[in-house]
Amino acid sequence: MKKRLFIMLCMVAALSFPAKAYAMEAGDEIEVTNSINTVQSETSPCQVNFKLNAEDTFSLSVYAEIENTDTGNIYRLSLYKDNSYMDKCFLEEGTYKVLEISSYEDSSGLYSFTYPDDFTIKAGETIDLETSLNTKEESKKDEEISITPKKTEISSDFKVYHEGEGEGEITINGTQNNKYDISISIESSGVPGGLSIRYTLDGKNWSDEKKVPLHGSIPLYEKTKDGENVETGLTATFITDNATDSVPFKQGDTYYSYVEDPKTSVIYEHTGDSGVEMEVESINEKEDLYEILQKSNIDLYVKVLKKGTSGEAVIEISLDGGKTFMEERFAPKDALSFKDLGFKISFPKSDIYELKEGDTYRSYPYKKSYTKAIVLGASLILISIISAWGLVIYMKSKLPDDSVWHIHTIDPGFMLPPDEEAG
Repeated sequence: MKKRLFIMLCMVAALSFPAKAYAMEAGDEIEVTNSINTVQSETSPCQVNFKLNAEDTFSLSVYAEIENTDTGNIYRLSLYKDNSYMDKCFLEEGTYKVLEISSYEDSSGLYSFTYPDDFTIKAGETIDLETSLNTKEESKKDEEISITPKKTEISSDFKVYHEGEGEGEITINGTQNNKYDISISIESSGVPGGLSIRYTLDGKNWSDEKKVPLHGSIPLYEKTKDGENVETGLTATFITDNATDSVPFKQGDTYYSYVEDPKTSVIYEHTGDSGVEMEVESINEKEDLYEILQKSNIDLYVKVLKKGTSGEAVIEISLDGGKTFMEERFAPKDALSFKDLGFKISFPKSDIYELKEGDTYRSYPYKKSYTKAIVLGASLILISIISAWGLVIYMKSKLPDDSVWHIHTIDPGFMLPPDEEAG
């Protein structure tokens, strides 16, 4: 019991005296004075306030040491949650630098701090110093961002979606000859020249397994009932430019794309001066927008009633081409979904650029029809035939008859007299 009491008394005594540090070179004792032991006096007429800017979730205790570069005296300020991470000390005139800012409780070394500049203080002056909290994770993240290479822009005529963990990309390019529901399945992992795939154009009938060549492009063919391969006009290209994994295409991954009927399309019309365009998309990315709009007979019409950016501009929406309108509403900041109908609308860049009052936007399904062209062509041919026949009749009417030309018909019984014999 006496031994424990003696140890406790020693600890109390140690806390009552300023902390000591020892110079490694000269061997002289350098005094480290805790801020709580400083008072304003003739020898220490200056005041330094120190503050740590930290988030509410931070709770570790921090100390900051400032050194008088003229005398070598060091002052330690304690910053912790209960004092709102603020402390002050009184010291002598001179030039100072912040020697160290750290936390004994940060055994992992996760946190670091910003250091204020060196300063000079004179008698009667007060200087406010601040430090901010950083973490090594944040510094690492900033470093990663600065060295991350810029991604290569990949161009695809049709949007391709991906399900799986591989980093490889596929583009679908060309002019389609029909409507296709394309799915490409990765059958064996690898890179072009090594991986193999199968694909379907209708979601049901799959091709044989094919090896992707080194150049990475595979023409897509449609197989007829007779087993013949017919060109689709489309090519799938396998790209690894943005992949960091040595195996960019993973077995079991699927890439899919919906290629619309070349005879159908969704028309977009914008009347007005705004640089903002309207975008209409299917909520289910696997469904064709044309079929969604056509099935519900949607003729989307949007009118801007009050100018502004998204969340400020006021619009009204019609689903029947402007005959009837829904209630007025603010232009959506993200997308406005019509879940029952299966589509959504948005105004990209409307957070930067304004929608203009009076502008109108329209979107509707359109199917190319050749009936009018056929009728027109047939009519032109008929008109040409009638015109040619009329011209022949007219030209015949202008020809003179036999009396004008003194043409007489020869009697078949008429005989010319024989030539006289030379006598």
